[in-house]
Amino acid sequence: MINNEDILVFDFDFDKSALLDFWNQNQDNTQPYSDKRFGRFVMNNWRILKDIELEYADAMCKHFDIDAIPKFYVLQANTILFPHTDQDTTCSINFLLSDGAAPVRFGENEYYYKTALLNTTRTHSVDKSPKDRILFKLSIKDEGFDIVKQKIINTISRS
Repeated sequence: MINNEDILVFDFDFDKSALLDFWNQNQDNTQPYSDKRFGRFVMNNWRILKDIELEYADAMCKHFDIDAIPKFYVLQANTILFPHTDQDTTCSINFLLSDGAAPVRFGENEYYYKTALLNTTRTHSVDKSPKDRILFKLSIKDEGFDIVKQKIINTISRS
């Protein structure tokens, strides 16, 4: 487990095949990511699938005692996700669905993970990778990183 002010990397046996099945059935509905903070700026290499209904996401929220918005993202191969903070999100639980995905970077520190809580109010980025980086994300807006981190640690310790 990695636990610091940027990230909590933890083991969680999530149903990767269920998430990938949903992704594979819906990936044609992705849109280029846009951010109201930057006007009409859109990122064609960073695509989002949002406004989804997924019972498994609801079950994970209940498991961790969080209120979150489920989304899928894909960062296209051989492109980067520039340093940023997330829009309207305090933290997120990220589930990497692609094998061999590039790590997330906070400053000079890079973190490889399958499941992690990210402090999305801190600047982070993703470097190039030769493969698409598919991510399922539970975006949390109303609770801070430290509160959600403690909920996850409490949940893990009960398991």
